[in-house]
Amino acid sequence: MLKQPRPHHYAFAHVALKMICDSDPIQFFQVMGSDEKEKLLSFLWKNVVEQCEDGQAPDFTMDDITIHTVKLGDYPVVLVVMPPVMALTEAAMVAIVLNSDTSPSKSDKKLAYRYFTLELGISTEGKLQAELCEWVGEEHVNLGSNPEPNMKAFLSAIGPFL
Repeated sequence: MLKQPRPHHYAFAHVALKMICDSDPIQFFQVMGSDEKEKLLSFLWKNVVEQCEDGQAPDFTMDDITIHTVKLGDYPVVLVVMPPVMALTEAAMVAIVLNSDTSPSKSDKKLAYRYFTLELGISTEGKLQAELCEWVGEEHVNLGSNPEPNMKAFLSAIGPFL
């Protein structure tokens, strides 16, 4: 296990995707369900690589990141599966959930989506564990530990929070 999260891994999962959602979550979901998805993801990845220029090249590519569009009940979800985690706070998965009330009259775009991560954490006993977290605005909230690190369990763990 690494002592620090890899900059490219952390930035893509915790910063780049969230920033694009913050700017216009409804458009993000429209693009992720269209033929323009690869173009947007390539743009995001290029920006992450440029922003993380610290002499360290990424140890994975955009091809190592898998994107799924699924439904969780009535909620559309963009589910991002990242390369395997190698350090605390790296996200194994990200689930971006579009709220059901996304009418154009909604003035606060930030309320239009929820941003969940399943990341590597450590228990009070010092054991590695998966932790369900959510970004609420600029605040990173830990919602609990030990969901299985697979898509089905991750989505099931998110369900009660919607």
